[in-house]
Amino acid sequence: MAGTLDAVLLDAFGTLFAPVSAGSPPDHLSRLLASDGVRIARETAEKAIIAEVGLYRAKFPHIRNEQELWELEYEATDLVLAELGLSEFPRDRMRQHLVDLFKLTAYADAESALEQLKMRGLALGVVSNYNALLRPHLADLGLADWFSVFVNSADFGRAKPHPSIFHEAINQLGVPPDRVLYIGDDIQNDYHGALHAGLHAVLLNRDFEPLPEDIRAVASLADLPRLLDQHYL
Repeated sequence: MAGTLDAVLLDAFGTLFAPVSAGSPPDHLSRLLASDGVRIARETAEKAIIAEVGLYRAKFPHIRNEQELWELEYEATDLVLAELGLSEFPRDRMRQHLVDLFKLTAYADAESALEQLKMRGLALGVVSNYNALLRPHLADLGLADWFSVFVNSADFGRAKPHPSIFHEAINQLGVPPDRVLYIGDDIQNDYHGALHAGLHAVLLNRDFEPLPEDIRAVASLADLPRLLDQHYL
């Protein structure tokens, strides 16, 4: 992995941001309901969360606007209420609990890493299997201004790991693929997808999962500028 880079592209969900409850949504849901005087077993909460996440995985990437997101939130609310057997629980209250549960938050290492990459003269972009609200969601998190290119699968019509979604971003940047590095947290969609598209790639391995020796990885976005200094800049 040698040469000079002109740009860095990043994944969004799991790389730049994640839900505030990442790691233990059932426990968070149990605590939220306990504040309303409702006690549920953890296994029941876990079953409801699994159902809710399955619904979001199927529909969230295709959301086109805030109205569709609002409708999905209520569909998820009704599903969770049914899974929990809480037919008398206030619907709007449960919706708010789920919104709070899956509210997005930027990773603590994101903004500092982006600032350092920008200081090195690199153009920055986002390529994500995400819905059409990618840019406003990044703006809400205070991250949008770092990027000049935003490509999401809902608007583009193809998802990672297809090479075309990576090529759309580098075409917008106006740079060749061998001068672009991509970083994301999914080994197939992000790492191998980027390599197959002709880009350089680094895997973000926040959970220190065991990896093949030939996979170049960092445990934090904070490690990325130093890695680039060593191999590119």
